[in-house]
Amino acid sequence: MASSQPLFVFQQRTLFSDTETYSPVDLKKAGMYKYFDDPEAEILLLAYAFDNDPVRVIDIAQGETVPQEFIDALTDPTVIKRAFNAAFERQAYFKHFGIYCDPTQWRCTMVLGLSLGLPGSLAQQAKVLNMPIQKMGDVGKDGIKKFCVPIKKPLKKHGYRTRNLPHHFPEAWEGFKLYNKRDVEAERGLYCRLAKYDQPCLWPAWALDQRINDRGVMVDMELVNNAIRINDIIKGELIEEARKVTGLSNPNSVQQLIDWLNNAEEEEEKQRALIEDDDPDANIEEKITNLRKKTVIDLLGTVKSPAALRVLKLRQLMAKSSVSKYRAMQRSVCRDGRIRGLLQFYGAARTGRWAGRIVQVQNLPQNHLVDLELARSLVRSGDLPTLKLLWGEAILQVLSELIRTAFIPAPGKRFIAVDFSAIEARLTAWDAQEEWRLQVFRTHGMIYEASASRMFKVPMELIKKGGPRVELRQKGKVTELACGYQGSVNALINMGALEGKDAMKEEELLPAVKLWRKESPNVVNNWYRTQDDAMDSIRYKRVIQRERYGFEYRSNTLFQILPSGRKLAYPNARIEFDAKHGRDGIVFDGIDQYTHQWKSQKTFGGRVFQNRTQANGVDIITRPSLKLDELGLPIVFSVHDENVIEVDIDWMAAPSAKNPRKSEGVIYIENIMCEPQPGFQGLPLAADGMDQMFYQK
Repeated sequence: MASSQPLFVFQQRTLFSDTETYSPVDLKKAGMYKYFDDPEAEILLLAYAFDNDPVRVIDIAQGETVPQEFIDALTDPTVIKRAFNAAFERQAYFKHFGIYCDPTQWRCTMVLGLSLGLPGSLAQQAKVLNMPIQKMGDVGKDGIKKFCVPIKKPLKKHGYRTRNLPHHFPEAWEGFKLYNKRDVEAERGLYCRLAKYDQPCLWPAWALDQRINDRGVMVDMELVNNAIRINDIIKGELIEEARKVTGLSNPNSVQQLIDWLNNAEEEEEKQRALIEDDDPDANIEEKITNLRKKTVIDLLGTVKSPAALRVLKLRQLMAKSSVSKYRAMQRSVCRDGRIRGLLQFYGAARTGRWAGRIVQVQNLPQNHLVDLELARSLVRSGDLPTLKLLWGEAILQVLSELIRTAFIPAPGKRFIAVDFSAIEARLTAWDAQEEWRLQVFRTHGMIYEASASRMFKVPMELIKKGGPRVELRQKGKVTELACGYQGSVNALINMGALEGKDAMKEEELLPAVKLWRKESPNVVNNWYRTQDDAMDSIRYKRVIQRERYGFEYRSNTLFQILPSGRKLAYPNARIEFDAKHGRDGIVFDGIDQYTHQWKSQKTFGGRVFQNRTQANGVDIITRPSLKLDELGLPIVFSVHDENVIEVDIDWMAAPSAKNPRKSEGVIYIENIMCEPQPGFQGLPLAADGMDQMFYQK
């Protein structure tokens, strides 16, 4: 019986495809590029369909030949190639056929879904949209376990084979082929459902992302390997000392350590009471219940037992180091010494920001070491005695700061790293048209000092670094970072306002919020105008267009329109009464950041404004990044508002006449980054760059 569902009308010939693959490399831990870099990696099944044609499954594992029409289509610019997580299919075909799949000819249905606020997996997107064709989840999981990964424990009765082949489980293999076919049907159905919401502006940026990930970045494996070795030695020494002091077989056990610390404090109090003829129970503090970072810091100032003090210090020292990023580099580096796939396009669903993958370059520790090059050279050579002599117990912190420096240019190359200066603060001022803020960015750019000066009525010269009221700069900084998106006291606390040398007192927090808001009335008004406009768009199902943003409501979705023309999506947006605040509020459906479940989410004007500001930051860096790529200045990775470009070592390497501390190349790229952009007229941009022989910040 023929389907009554009308066929989708494709504007251009379209190829849908999906593969099932094998590799001995752990895909989740090492990443896609390392997965396919292994010599044993291969395609097992290939399912594909052109337009509305029936899906064909090619059983490559059992010798079936891939039709020439498919191979030809991979390089035919008149054929659009679509897949869910198209990056994976591109690499699979490069591995199997040796064909470079030009990303400008591809479209990723996963990214299309993400741009509409949907979850990141095909199964979840199909479920949320109540698609008629769903993935065969259980069959797929069984097939992947049987055929796509090595056997963890080879058995004698199976001849100690290390992987399963189709003839070992013929029924499961036939089910796996059906699963492969169903995936293409589901992907095609998903695209047909979402096609009318496609945003053409996404795809040049996605293609750039693919080229950056394909290119990868060199890693200094000598540094990586020695950092891990030194870390293991030092942590072993610290654990052994903790074992001797506590008598515990496993001083890493949090509960065992808590019990020991409580006992040590009780014994110390008893000894003190005997000496002072006092009641031993009179001054016992509350029991220690956790060993979180802040708790340990507080305990270091209160515990009386020398042994307990030392054990807490040891725990703090051990927490200073995290070699997980070094180990990730070890796992994922390809045979040519480069790591690829560090970025995930549209990784942040509400803004479209890139997310980090594998090594998570978006949250690398900053470099504060005065002797960074010396420390790096000592770790690289494995000179542990000299490291101990110079840094003592701080070696683990040194290793942490050197993570960033493991990324290096290829031989004969150098990095130029350029980032925008205070881009979110500039966009906030521009969007709200807060004139005094814009004037700061048109001139000296010192927004923390300027904000503190206005808040506390102290001349800015006294607040600058080295000035007699420099402590106010920190207060200005933390309020700037916490309050710009309608944050209040809790936001200040989360930003560390109560910590550090220039910490604020609790009673200062609310007055600081009020002072900040008083001095930034246009920003405050922008929060409430944004909320009112969003709610009106939902209520009355109409388009609202302001000078610097807009809202559109259609198909149960609220779209926030950016100056670039890109749209942010809030699925199933609605107005619901908020009992906590006693007023109507905005609710939409999305992935909860804590539970990772699809559920209702509340939002408000400041948050929606934050989404817009951060999304504008994405658009601001995308345009110059595309230009750099077109000019043959290859970006090897980016970190939010920073590009790291790998250039020939002598390319525009002479000192700039404009700024002798920088090369001509740095100034050239800074200028490209700061070129005016359509839709952002009047936005004062500034960029700062430097030449590097290893990545640092």
